[in-house]
Amino acid sequence: MEEIPGEFVNLDINQNNTLSNETMSLENYTEDISSEFGYCKTYLKPFEKYYSTIHGYNSLIICLFGAQANILNLIILTSKQMRTPTNLILTGLAVADLANMLEYIPFAIHRILPRNNSYEWALYVFIHSNFSQVCHTTSIWLAVTLAIWRYVMVTRYNESKTLCSMKRAKCAVLAAYLFSGVLCTPIYFSFAVKSVESFRNGTALSLDQTTESPLNNTRTQYVVNMSDLALKYPFLKTANFWLYSVVIKIIPCAIFTVVSCRLMNSLTDVKIHKGMLFPMRKIHAETRLSAHRDECSSKELTQPRATRTSCSFDSSSGSDLTNRMLLAILFLFLITEFPQGLLGLMSGIMGDSFFNNCYNPLGDLMDFVALLNSAINFILYCTMSEKFRETFMKVFSLGRVIRRCPFCKE
Repeated sequence: MEEIPGEFVNLDINQNNTLSNETMSLENYTEDISSEFGYCKTYLKPFEKYYSTIHGYNSLIICLFGAQANILNLIILTSKQMRTPTNLILTGLAVADLANMLEYIPFAIHRILPRNNSYEWALYVFIHSNFSQVCHTTSIWLAVTLAIWRYVMVTRYNESKTLCSMKRAKCAVLAAYLFSGVLCTPIYFSFAVKSVESFRNGTALSLDQTTESPLNNTRTQYVVNMSDLALKYPFLKTANFWLYSVVIKIIPCAIFTVVSCRLMNSLTDVKIHKGMLFPMRKIHAETRLSAHRDECSSKELTQPRATRTSCSFDSSSGSDLTNRMLLAILFLFLITEFPQGLLGLMSGIMGDSFFNNCYNPLGDLMDFVALLNSAINFILYCTMSEKFRETFMKVFSLGRVIRRCPFCKE
């Protein structure tokens, strides 16, 4: 992105590519005809044209599901038996994802309905873009915090209760929110709502012409475009590309990769060390677990429900599953964010031609993937965390429903 072409209003300043999607409703009133990166234009433009017709429906479905899933996450993670420092970070992550989902729903609906280029809608897009960027950046850095947090708990187990206390977890969550808000500051000043004078057929003429002329058969529409400050100081545009691609995407992905690899190595070393020191521990643990399950089964048959004791078994496998679940979360963040960061970095290096022909056509798809990543944590928790499932069943009294269900009985 060099000089201020019309396409620069398509700059993706959030994970939802909001400006890209909305301002393109005017069909890019200045078209960059360039043979460079023509292969992107040949293959990706048709895909963009097709997917844009269904993106509104896809994103609306994901947002509705994701909003409910994150509400369930908050209910379960804040319950008394789930209040741990690690779960507090996951709670902060769920809040950021929920806010992003709820705020994106009006935008998704607008993609389905006939376009409205009023000033009020353009103002919403401007606020939506900044808000979504802050929420998603917060999610990313909370995931980074989670990775480091778990690594400290595994590698410095004896000190983990002090280093990874509830108070420090609260400070870490608060710091992630504040840091993300400050980090996105250059983006706030780079864009503004501007008017576009266009023919009735939608062809744009120029920016900042606010009069409507029946004789010329023109009308004023509003889009989110580069601010006067960004036009005056072009380095602000370049800074946004590097901020988005490097600081918000590439650096967190690098931290994800390094910490995740070290965490996996540490877990392997711990298992080997335990196996060498206590070669019979695994056999004893399996024997105790089997006996415990038998005892639980007999209790369910002989004891009234009110007098039953908890049948959860606290073994090392629970910690292993927790580590695997967190690694799965980090891996999903990595495969979601790294391609966006890489494409953003290439756009900053190669300029507007790459951005318009190669990056923008994938905007809606990256949008959908980011929303999907924010929506599936509930499924991940239920799949990989027995304690989360047990708490979910207990909070919503699903155990009683299952016992009374005639189709659920063997």
